[in-house]
Order: sequence, then C-alpha cells, then structure tokens
Amino acid sequence: MKSFYFETVGGRLFNANFKPVGAYAGGEGVFWITESPRLLPFIEIEKYYDGSVMWDFRITEWEGEPVDQTKVLKSYILDEMIEKENKENKLDY
Repeated sequence: MKSFYFETVGGRLFNANFKPVGAYAGGEGVFWITESPRLLPFIEIEKYYDGSVMWDFRITEWEGEPVDQTKVLKSYILDEMIEKENKENKLDY
C-alpha cells in the first residue's frame, strides 16, 4: 500500500491511498479516500473506495506534460465526495 497524500479541503482532513495491482485486474489499482475528524485526527473513516481506478497515481507526467497529483486528488474529493454529499442533503426534506 502506498499512502501518498494528506489534503485539507474546506477545513476537512483527508488521506488518500493507492495500491497498484497487476495487469489483469481491470484497472491501475485500488484507490480510497479516508476522512479524519478534526478533534481526533488519528481516526480515519473511509469515505470513497474504487477497486479498479483507471488512473495511475504513481505517474509524474501524462503525454509529455507534468501531472500534479494534488489537483487530481482534490478533484476526486470535490466531485466524488463533497458534491455527492451536497446533492444528497438537498434531497432530504
């Protein structure tokens, strides 16, 4: 397992983990994001999991351009977690 990033987004604490898998697993690896409560930062709560993510978080460049994995991670956090939470909260009456 490769724990590779700690990010703060909107005052929330997130850790992202990526574990590469073999060539026949149907993706580049296993990817998950955990959130830590501010008062208990040693506790991690799994918030997002993808067993066959199609992005390799180990690469440093894509098609000759440098890749900022921090931006990729923040987009996952915003799109897959925060936006979905906001949509779910709007549906509650």
